[in-house]
Amino acid sequence: MLASEALAEGLDELDLDLGAAAQRLLQDYAALLRDWNRTFNLVSRGDIPRLLERHVLDSLSIWRLIEGERAADIGTGAGFPGIPLAIALPSCRWTLIDRSVRKARFLREVCRRLRLDGVQVLQRDVRDVAAAQVAGAQFDTVVARAYGPAVTAVRSAAPLCRPGGVMLLMSGQPVGLLELQEAGFGHAERLEVWVPILNRTHVVQRFRKSSSGGSSG
Repeated sequence: MLASEALAEGLDELDLDLGAAAQRLLQDYAALLRDWNRTFNLVSRGDIPRLLERHVLDSLSIWRLIEGERAADIGTGAGFPGIPLAIALPSCRWTLIDRSVRKARFLREVCRRLRLDGVQVLQRDVRDVAAAQVAGAQFDTVVARAYGPAVTAVRSAAPLCRPGGVMLLMSGQPVGLLELQEAGFGHAERLEVWVPILNRTHVVQRFRKSSSGGSSG
C-alpha cells in the first residue's frame, strides 16, 4: 500500500486534485503490483519500497501535458505511466501496449479489479500495432516512459500519433532534427516537470505531429 498521507502530499505538490476514491485506486494498484511482483518480477525489486515516488508520482507528473480524449502508452511495462494517468484522468481513454505476456496479463487483472473500463491492453509489439492498425484511429497523445532508445521510441510512436497530436518522451536523451522530421514531427520542446518526494525534475520532450501526418514508419 502507498502511505495515504505521502500520496496526498505528493498530489498536492502536483496540483492534482484527486478524490478519496481515485487515491484508493492508486493504492490498490500499488498493492496488486507488490503482490504480483513477488512471482513475475514486473519492476525492479529495489523499486518496490519506492513505488510512490519512483513510479506513481513520476507518472502523474505529466498529467497537465496529456491532450485529447485518446492516449496510448507504448512499452507500458507494469503500467507506468498509463495506469496512474488513467485513474487521474478518467475522461481520457487509454491504450496500454506491451509485448510481454506476463505484463499484459497483470495489466488486464488491474483493469478488471479496479474497473478501469476506459483502458485497453494490447499484448503486441508497438510496430505491429501501428502496421495492423489494431488500435483503431490515431491517438491524441502517445507517451513513452521506458521504451528504449529515444530515436526508436519516436519512430515506433509516430504512426500512432494523429496529425496535430503530441508524443511525450519521458527521457532527456536527444533526438536529432532529421529523425524527428522523418518521423513526421514538426515541433519539439524540452520540458522539466517536478516529481514530489524525489525533489527533482524529470525531463520530458514534447514532439508535435505535423498537420500533414507524414511519417517514414
